[in-house]
Amino acid sequence: DDIHVTYRSVPWANWYETYVTAIASGSAPDISTGAGFQAVQFYSMDAIYPVDDLVKEMEANGSAKDFAPGTLEAMKYDGHYVALPWAIDLRALFYRKDVLEAAGQKVPTNWDEFLAVSKAVTKDGIYGVVSSGDATGMHWILSAMINNGGGLFDADRKPNLTGEKSLAALNFLSSFATEKVLNPASAGYTNDDALGSFNGGKAAFYLSSPSTADQAGKEKDKVGVVPPLTST
Repeated sequence: DDIHVTYRSVPWANWYETYVTAIASGSAPDISTGAGFQAVQFYSMDAIYPVDDLVKEMEANGSAKDFAPGTLEAMKYDGHYVALPWAIDLRALFYRKDVLEAAGQKVPTNWDEFLAVSKAVTKDGIYGVVSSGDATGMHWILSAMINNGGGLFDADRKPNLTGEKSLAALNFLSSFATEKVLNPASAGYTNDDALGSFNGGKAAFYLSSPSTADQAGKEKDKVGVVPPLTST
């Protein structure tokens, strides 16, 4: 029999609210994409089925090997596969070449240099860093904690938000606010607002997805990627 599929695209800004509402009303889609952590959340709510049988079938026919190492296991929670990975959305720290050049600064190589360069470029309405107050702003916190050897959870999957290395990363990030190098409007910004500020040359650094440079339009040649920062 023919299978008829109705596709619906939902803006990411209100994707979660739309999906939760659909669950509550009994009109959730048969299949959906979303962030990896959301699969864990919805499984815990008993709102989605595990895909264990599908994974077993893929392991049997060898197609499970097509996944990048570790990505399939990342979708395992409470002994069950709660979703299949279909993309890895990385985060990178982007910088404006023109902003750094105007301030006579080089691309930072470690976290201390990152803060120092941010201080040096912050003037005349330009800030070292711009972020957002929505969920995407959380990427700064996660990236900093993991880079410093911490993270939300430890190797035993126990909460690690107050672990020594996680706290050190959080305290360091807070210094961007106390040193006034973070655009103070960031708390009220959406990710689109932050991107607009960065593309407009009003911030030197911006953490986001690899598509950031392509979204810069005519400013694309002025956007670079900061190599992974090291500890000092």
